[in-house]
Amino acid sequence: METVWRYVTPGFMGLNQPRKYVDGIELYGADKGMKLSAELLETPCGEGRPSLERCAAFIRAGLERDCPVAFLNLHNGEEKRLDKWHWVLVTGLEEDGEQVFCTIADGGKEFPIDLGLWHRTAKDRGGFVSLTLEQKGA
Repeated sequence: METVWRYVTPGFMGLNQPRKYVDGIELYGADKGMKLSAELLETPCGEGRPSLERCAAFIRAGLERDCPVAFLNLHNGEEKRLDKWHWVLVTGLEEDGEQVFCTIADGGKEFPIDLGLWHRTAKDRGGFVSLTLEQKGA
C-alpha cells in the first residue's frame, strides 16, 4: 500500500473521483511492468445513476474474478455504517430478491452494508472500481 500510495495520493479534496483512482492504479501497473486493467462504474446522482441491479452485477463480476471492488462513497445517505467521503473495499455480495447487501472492509474490520439503502438515499456521486491483472503470456 505504501508503494501504491504514491500513485493514488489524495489531494486537497481527497481522492474524490473514481477516475483518478483508475488512472493512478494503471500508472502504477505500467511502472511496475504489470498489465493492470481497471473497470469503472461511476454512480452520479440523479438520472445518470446506474440501477441497483447494474451496481450489483459490476460488484459480482469483480468478486467472481477473485478481486475485491473499491467503492467510493461520497455520501452515505441513510446507510449509517458507511462513512461519507471515504473509500472501502467490497469483499462480499448477497442478493435476496430486490435487496442487495455488501460486505465491506474498512478500518481493519469487515461488516455488511445495505447497498440498496445507499443507492436509494445517497445524495452525492461515487463509484466502483474493479481491477484485473493480466498474466504474462496471456
